[in-house]
Parts: sequence; structure tokens; C-alpha cells
Amino acid sequence: MNSIDLSFGNILLAKEMSSEPLELMLPPTDAISSVNFCPSSNNLLVTSWDKSVRCYDVNTNTIKWQYNHIVPVLDGCFPEKTKAFSSDIHGLIKYYDPVAGVERDLGSHEGGAKSIVYNTSTQQLFSGGWDSKLKVWDTRSKEPEISCSDLESKIFTIDCAVASHTLVIGTADKHVTIYDIRVMDTPVQKRESSIKYQTRCIRTYIDGKGYALASVEGRIAMEYFDTAPEVQAKKYAFKCHRATENNVETVYPVNSIAFNPVYGTFATGGCDGNVYFWDGQNRKKLYFLKHYPTSVSSMSFNSDGNILAVASSYTFEEGEKDHPPDQIYIHNINEIYLNRIATMTTKQVDVEINDNMDVDSQKSNKTTTTTTTTTKTTLDDDFVNNILLDDPLEGLENKKSNGNGVGSGGGGGDDDDDVLLQEIPVFLSQTLSNNLYLFQYPLRQPWRPYDMSKLEEFRIKPKQQKIEMDLSLDEDTFNPDSPLANNKFTLSSSTVLHRTNYCAGLMKYGELHLTPLQSVVQIRPQFDFYNQKAAEDKDKKKKDKDEEEEEQEQEKPAPVSFRKQNGRFNSNQPPNFIKMFEDNEQWIKVNYVHDKDEYNDSLFQTYQKLINTEKHDRIDFEMTEAEYFDMLCPKVSEEPGAKTNHLLDTVPLDTIHQMTWKDQIKNILINAQVVTFSKIVHLLRTKEYIEDYQIIEELENIAILIRGRWVVKSELVSKDGSIIAARDYLLLLFSKSEIVSRKELCDETNLTPEEARELFVKVSDINHKDRAWYLKKEPDEDFVSRYPLVVNKFERYFSDREQLIKKKVKDYKTPATKIVYPENYRAGKNAKEQLHYLLHNLFNKYGVCSMQLIKQHLVQELESKEANLLGNLNLDKELPTELSNIALVLHNSYVLKSSGDPNIDKYRNVVIDLFKNKLGLKKEEIQGAVKSVVGSEIPRNIFSVILSEFTTKGKNIYILKVAKK
Repeated sequence: MNSIDLSFGNILLAKEMSSEPLELMLPPTDAISSVNFCPSSNNLLVTSWDKSVRCYDVNTNTIKWQYNHIVPVLDGCFPEKTKAFSSDIHGLIKYYDPVAGVERDLGSHEGGAKSIVYNTSTQQLFSGGWDSKLKVWDTRSKEPEISCSDLESKIFTIDCAVASHTLVIGTADKHVTIYDIRVMDTPVQKRESSIKYQTRCIRTYIDGKGYALASVEGRIAMEYFDTAPEVQAKKYAFKCHRATENNVETVYPVNSIAFNPVYGTFATGGCDGNVYFWDGQNRKKLYFLKHYPTSVSSMSFNSDGNILAVASSYTFEEGEKDHPPDQIYIHNINEIYLNRIATMTTKQVDVEINDNMDVDSQKSNKTTTTTTTTTKTTLDDDFVNNILLDDPLEGLENKKSNGNGVGSGGGGGDDDDDVLLQEIPVFLSQTLSNNLYLFQYPLRQPWRPYDMSKLEEFRIKPKQQKIEMDLSLDEDTFNPDSPLANNKFTLSSSTVLHRTNYCAGLMKYGELHLTPLQSVVQIRPQFDFYNQKAAEDKDKKKKDKDEEEEEQEQEKPAPVSFRKQNGRFNSNQPPNFIKMFEDNEQWIKVNYVHDKDEYNDSLFQTYQKLINTEKHDRIDFEMTEAEYFDMLCPKVSEEPGAKTNHLLDTVPLDTIHQMTWKDQIKNILINAQVVTFSKIVHLLRTKEYIEDYQIIEELENIAILIRGRWVVKSELVSKDGSIIAARDYLLLLFSKSEIVSRKELCDETNLTPEEARELFVKVSDINHKDRAWYLKKEPDEDFVSRYPLVVNKFERYFSDREQLIKKKVKDYKTPATKIVYPENYRAGKNAKEQLHYLLHNLFNKYGVCSMQLIKQHLVQELESKEANLLGNLNLDKELPTELSNIALVLHNSYVLKSSGDPNIDKYRNVVIDLFKNKLGLKKEEIQGAVKSVVGSEIPRNIFSVILSEFTTKGKNIYILKVAKK
């Protein structure tokens, strides 16, 4: 690795990804409109104005399949290997199954369908057209068009953020419309573009928190969805794809943005034929890729982020003219050499450092003063053309253009930036996790280890994690005349209650493979022969004394005493039982492998087990990065009674450690809900020593032992009787079976699938293959083997209470029937019934209604040509009466008293009471109040239904809707 440490900043060496990028064979014969990789392979979908849709295998540089439109194709997407979509200039949307070879027309727009995108979570296709319509398609349905929304201008570009369920649309009127794909009725935001020129391309961030917007004026805007002021302060814009020659600046449109799915950096391609790479988070320009023969019309990364496809195709920005042939270039990202320079070479050249900072966050075109510093460095002449500065984006524009379209850079770097030297994949292997032990020798110095060549026998008791080693004594130190003469000594182990989880790591082929350790044991010399000698002497003295004494007194009856069994006897095992269990486990002799022994196939096979062979691209972790960091570095609370988190209903661990040991156990269980005995002991922090039997006594009061795990009792985590009964029934099911399905719980309770899921996720994990749930954590086999009486006691717990639990569930299982009203109010048999249906339909449509809105609709219906019975009513009298029956007044407007669904109403009533006092509420306030009143958290789907009914989303706040007039 070569590097130079210069006083003015950091210099990066950027070599083109490949000296000769791969050019695809048989490219389209007309302009290339889009390129898109399939996420599951390196197959590239290419659409073109030559009316074709082609799939290239970039690994073999061949065309796998092709289908055609009758007019030029504008866009395409390739979400799965069995699904390809395309749209053309007449607005037709086509679906193609490459495996079956089936082609199908989904529908069409009234104008050209400019942009399409597929959402994998909902399996829906979104299309935007020049007819100003946004359409949603479901290919699984016979009638694929689900919805159609009218926007105010032509749609030029759309993209979908799967992580945040957000759809972003850029239109010709320089507006950006944002939808929540789960509720497509109305947009959640509509904002004016932060760039004053026409939008060309929009692409969402990998984390789903915002989007990058490209314009025809050579600018990129980095935006965020969250409207909070502190988040909006992060947005910015910067200039790019420009060149200045002879004091004349040429501005080029930015046609394409492509985010790397692994690193989160992004590339931009423009009509200048250049591609640049950027780090948006740190506001830095990374490197210049390549100058292409003509405009860059489209780009796409593969799912691994190691291949970039670039379409070099004239976009007619200068009208009809001769231009280089259209081509698709494939770059291998792994071939980038991008390292900091630390040593100087032999030739001297000049490098200009441009300190100009020009950020467009305020959309300002102010004139700035440029200061140039020239520093002499020793670099090769050929090397200079590839130098780029590690500078912030606030100044990255091409002040001077060289032959390749590369500017001289700008802005000073930060010497203190951390350098990413290498990324190492980490894999977890469990093959030997039950067999690996870490040996510690606390009484032995590292430079004076035991001589293992004198090892006579090595034995182990796996269940008790006990280890013994017999080593022979040196002849020089052996004293055969000693009464305690022994020609060997024994090393024995004691288990360490370690506070940290250890693992063994193996670095191979650039990958780190970790295997958790079964235990950490400390090895010390054992002196049992001293105890044996002392016991023998004691027995001999006692025997001699008994023989000398004569029994002269008459035998007296032995006194009889009765001793009450204490709590320890009831909760723990009798000492003789434990001793019997320990003695019953036989020692297992094992072979010791010396580090100088011959390396045979058996050892190699064992060694190979440290390498994980089952590699998963994505792991569903139990906590987020922030939660994991908080667990590693908990914030120290100043007050013992720190406020709990209403969302997670958990108490911080540092707060728990300030409580009594009994309260610690209780709060640990409430936080985790499912914990093993060893984990509870591990998390306890006490000044005094607590016996196991004391901990077990406390656990029996607040938790239930199920299959080797302690599960907190239901009454400690909920106040809702129906939830308590349902949770008890769920625990009953887990006591009978390792896996439980959500259907089993829903069939016997009145819980909705979402409510049932809320119970499952607290105590169990899901197996995605068979969609069944299994109890969290691995069974504590050590506890089960040590305390069989406790295990037997809780096996009887459910058998004794099964009928009672089922009875409680049955008592609460009242049919939660939802009242459904006909969409056509004329279905009412009389005038009052028609009025009742009409009012309900109005509230279902608007959520919040004013008297003026209601009367307007009544007038429209009275004047309608379709017959109804409303004219038979005295509406001045009947309308207020009917409204008082079905609705209540909320800040001079009306909302329904009931949604018609009892499962929703118990949460909805709490939210309505909150809005009686305030017009706006934060999410935390709502969830905290519901938790306090109902005793359980509000399910996400019910929360969304209630809040969308009569609120609008503001900046981190839900505001009561203003009734339409």
C-alpha cells in the first residue's frame, strides 16, 4: 500500500475499475433507455428504442432471452428471475415470465409510461406516465390494475424505498410526491423540488430514509423523508457534471443515479459521458470512473455491489446528429484500487488544491472567491491523471477539464478521517460450539507452562464441565520415603462464571469464522491425597478409641427430633442427591494432541469444522445496531428510578443493577420475557452472595419453567384479562409442543392475527420455512440436569391448570363481530335506515366530518336522479338525532363513536379521549396512554387504521384532521 501524508490533506489513488471494461455482445440497435440487474443473478435487463427488451448474462456475455414491443420501450425492471416488466411510449405495461416464456399485457396509460418500479414486499408494480397518472398493478390478479391516482403533471421518474415502504415520484412541474405504499389513497408528502430546474432522475437511499434527485442543470440534491427540522438540516445539494473551458462553463444533465446496495455510495452518469462515484453521507467525491464515447443514459449495480453496468447511449440533448454507437459497459468493482498514498515516488509534478466551498443547501448562486495552493509532490507523470482529492462534496465541480473530462478537484480534506483499510466477512460456526473449552492456568506463568509430555491421562465429565489431567512427577523431585508418596499429581478444573462471551476465531481465505466456546475453565493442582490421608488418620484414631472404651451404661433410646423443612430444602436438591448425580456421571478418557504431533486427516477434519459452510446473505438479528450499542455501553442513569421506555416497556440494565436482587430478577424477566437460569445469574449484580436455591425460590413466584427456559408470568406483563388468558394459553401450547402456529392460538382465542403475532414475538422466534414459532433461547440443559425436582414441579404446573386456562380463554372468546354497512345507502329498507347508512359511508370516507359537509351530501342525494327515501324525512329533526346516536363531537367536528370492530374500539376510544384535550399528539404519547389504559401495546396495523381515520401526519406529530367544508 503506497501513501503520501501531505500537509494540505489526504490524496487518494483511483485507478479505473478495469483497463478494459467488458462490452456486451449484440447491443441494441437504437437508444438504450434503461438497464437493470436481477437481484438474484448477474442477468441484466436492457430496454431500448429499437422496441426490444433483452436479458444479458454478463458472466458469459450472451443474450439469454428477448421479447419485443411494437413501439420504443421507455423503462424496465427485473425484480425476480420469473418476472420482468417493461413499459413503452404508447403507455403499454408488459409482464414476461422468462422461465415459462409467457408474455402478458397488464394494461396501459393514456400516454407514454415513462417509469416503472416493483416493490418486493407487497409484490406490486408501480408505473408513472406522461398522462400524469400513477398506477398500481398486481400481476397475481386477473384484473391487475389495483388503483390509479391523478397527479398534477407528467411523471418523469419514480422509485421505491423498500426499507421505509415509501414511493417517490418526480413530475414535470418540479414537484416531488411521496406515498406510503401501504396506504395509497393519498400522498403523505408533497414538496417542491429543492432544485429549480427540471427533474431527470430520483433514486432512494439504501436505508430508505431519503432520496437523491438529479436535474438537467448538473446538480444533485440529497433529501430526507423525515420533516423534523433537525433532519431537514442535513439535506444539501451540489454541482456535478460540468466543465469550464476558456472561462465558459458547460452544464450537462444528470441522467442516472445508481446506489451501491452494499456500501451505500452512489454513482452518477451524465450527458458529458462521465461517471463519478460519491459518498453522500460524508459529502465526499470518491473517484472518476471513465469517460465514455457519448452520454450515459442509465446505470445499474448488481445485488452484490461488485458489478456496475453503464449504458453509453446518446440522449439527443443536442438534437439529431451523428453519434458513436450505443453500447453497454460492464465494470468489475472489485478491481478498483483505491488506497491512501504514504510514500513518495521519484518524479515531481504540481498538484493544485482548490479550497473553494460551494454548497447549494440554500439554493444560492453567490460568487465565491477561490484560493489556490500549489504543493510540490513526487509522483509519476502517468500517475497524476488518476489522482483525485478526498474532498467534501461542497466544492466538487470541474473547474478545469482535462482530456478525460476530469476536473482538478476542490476543497481541503480532513486529516483526522478514519481510513477503511479492509472489510472482512464474519461467519458464525456452531459445529464445535459444544466442544470448545478455554483453559486458564491462574497459578502458572505463561513462560513456565506444564510439561504436557508427562501427561498420563486426560479425562472429562462433559455435563459437569469437569476436567482432570494426571501428570507424572520428575524423578529428581519424587520422594518415595514420604508418607504421602505419589509418583504423579493431578490438575483439576473449576468453571469460571465469565461475564463475557468468548469465541475461537479462524481467519481463512480473507474470512473470519467464529465458534462460541462451551465454557471457560481454570486448571489448578488438586491435593485430594492430603484430604484422603487426613480422613484415614481420623478414622483410625476413632476406631482405636472405640475399641478401648467399654460400654458400661445401659442402652438408652435414641432421641427423636422433627425438623421443619425450610425453603432451601423445598427449592433446591438435597446435597446427597447432587453428590449422587455428580458421582453417576462417568469420566470419559480423551486423547491429548500435542502441537508437535503429526497432522493427520482426522485432525484436519476437526479443524475444518471451525469453518462455517452455511453462509447466509442476510441475518435477522434480534436487535438493531443502536440497541446493540446501547447494550454494550449502557447510559448511566443519575436516578435509580429512571423512566422506562413506553415503546419497549423495558428498564435499562444500569437501572436494574441499582435495585435489590429480587427486583433485579423480576425486571430482567419482564424485559426479556424468556430467560435461561444461567443468563439470570450472569446478569445479577449483588454485593452479597446469593445461593441458587434463593434465586429459584424467587423465580417460582414470578415465572414458569417451560422446556428449560424461565418465562415471566402473564399478569406481570399485561393488565388486560383477555391478553393474560391468551398468553397463558400460548404458554400451555409451548409446554406441549416445541413449535406452535399462529392459527392454533387464533382459533381458540378472539385475537386477530396481528394481536397474536404481538404475543408470539415476545416469547418466541419464527421458522420462516414452515411459518411456525418456537420458544426463544436454547434450553438450559445444565439447569434441567441439576434440578430435576424443579422441572417436575413445573411439568405438573400446566397439567393441573390446563382446564382452568382453557375455561378463561373460552370465557373471553366472545365473537368480535364487525358491523359492515352496504356501500349503497339505498339498500336501506326505510328512510331512517338509508340516512343511517349514508352517514356511516360519509364517515368511513372522510373520517372527520363537519355539519356543512354532511348537509351538502344530503342535498346532492336529494337532488339526485336516482330514487331514494331521504325526501320523506324531516332532516332538520332527524339528522341531529341520528348524529347523536352514531357520532360524537370532537373540536367542532364529528367522528364515529365506534368503528364497528370491538378489537379496534378498545384502542380507538383511548385515542379519541386524548384528542379531546389536544389537537396534536406524538406517537409516544398515544402508545404510552394505550399501554396504561388497555394494559397492552397497540398493534401496528390497528394503530395505522385508527390514526389514518381522523389524523394527518405532521412533523413528528399526529394532528386531528380539519373537516372538509
